[in-house]
Amino acid sequence: MNKLLLLLFAILFFSCKTKESKPAFSEKVVSYNYEVSDQPKNRKNPYSVLFNLEKNTSDTYTIVTDVFLSQGAHFISPSSKEDFKGKFKIIIPENDNITVDKNLIETPKSHEEFDPHPFVAGFVNWVRVNTTYKQKMTLKTNKDFTVSGTVEFVVEPNCTLEKVPFTIKQEKGWLVMYGDGC
Repeated sequence: MNKLLLLLFAILFFSCKTKESKPAFSEKVVSYNYEVSDQPKNRKNPYSVLFNLEKNTSDTYTIVTDVFLSQGAHFISPSSKEDFKGKFKIIIPENDNITVDKNLIETPKSHEEFDPHPFVAGFVNWVRVNTTYKQKMTLKTNKDFTVSGTVEFVVEPNCTLEKVPFTIKQEKGWLVMYGDGC
């Protein structure tokens, strides 16, 4: 009986012992599906935003921004040809830690339509359904860093400029992206 207990203890001891290793450069990606919404908790929200990172190679990633709409909310797509002030955009200031491709991939793609409203009075790509935006990002360093950015757009019919903050952070080999709340 003692031998059996000793054997079980030895198996348990050796199976739990792990070799410590330092994380490899950007091998670990954590994406917080952190919901950011624009209204106080006691009111229904016309939209919510979720942020994610997808790893492509050892130093390239895809920033994924999901926008969920409700209550007839809509906004102008970044693919609209006219230069509207409230057009959806992701703003990440130039920095020494990451570079971000300027192209946004929109899924599903919005379609151009004529809008007779006096402020538009022309063709515009309205986003009226839940939409995902993808943007390529390349790491320029393996050191710890924090980069902040915002998603900006005018949500209609509220006609309010929304600024949704987010952070991309690398610490001890872990790369994370999360919404900062409103």
